[in-house]
Amino acid sequence: MSVVQEFRDREIARLERSGWATNTALRQRLEAVGLRPPAEVVAECLGEGAGDGGGAGARWARAEHAVARLREHFASFRFSNDVDYGLLAVPASNRLDTRGAMDLNIRRGQQPDLAEDFVDPALGEGVDLAGATGTAGSTLGKDGWMVVAGVVGQYGISAGSHEDVVAAPAELFEVDGVDTRALMTRQIWGARLLQCPPGLVPDSDYAERWTFTLLPGEGLVDGRAVSGTVLKRRVRFRLGKADRGIGSARVSPALPLA
Repeated sequence: MSVVQEFRDREIARLERSGWATNTALRQRLEAVGLRPPAEVVAECLGEGAGDGGGAGARWARAEHAVARLREHFASFRFSNDVDYGLLAVPASNRLDTRGAMDLNIRRGQQPDLAEDFVDPALGEGVDLAGATGTAGSTLGKDGWMVVAGVVGQYGISAGSHEDVVAAPAELFEVDGVDTRALMTRQIWGARLLQCPPGLVPDSDYAERWTFTLLPGEGLVDGRAVSGTVLKRRVRFRLGKADRGIGSARVSPALPLA
């Protein structure tokens, strides 16, 4: 079996056991807004143009390359060994908006004792991947889902504070000419939170080490940095000090797919 075929099988299996499929309340919500299971949609989207030869196809090859390049490029960053990269399914914001609060039943499908989400009232709508411009460009999508290569597990890498990340030389965060900071957004983080299988809650104090993910793709809000975390039984979309660069502060590089 080829490397690309193994990658395809692994990523489809990940989506089939993800929160999108196994969280009953979330699955019902997807059905209510007309979203098919992402494992089906991603398989179709990345399989288009593969022909009848049974191979994974060019889109799958590019997706495998993107994930491999993320892993390789950020291997020297602190805590990189803790990071799991793969394909992240992101619902269109007009179907299921992952940039803010979710229904409590969905959250309790992730972790039974979670309380209602907290969203800092100073936060606006946030960046929408569907309308993103600039070096991130657009990404592959089909039937209300978008697909990116990025962090899909518990932890991201440590790269300092919001100010450190934003001020860093482009080459530190560019992968194949694309600046991965552009997709460090609430929408991407919110989708990752939902995609992880029940019981695995990223950036949470349920884990061995509590972390929070900085979201510099959102820019500053009133001079404060946007981040996401799960702390004291609440998913929190919050604002904090832009120069806070402690080890718990993480970022999650991501690449659009073509």
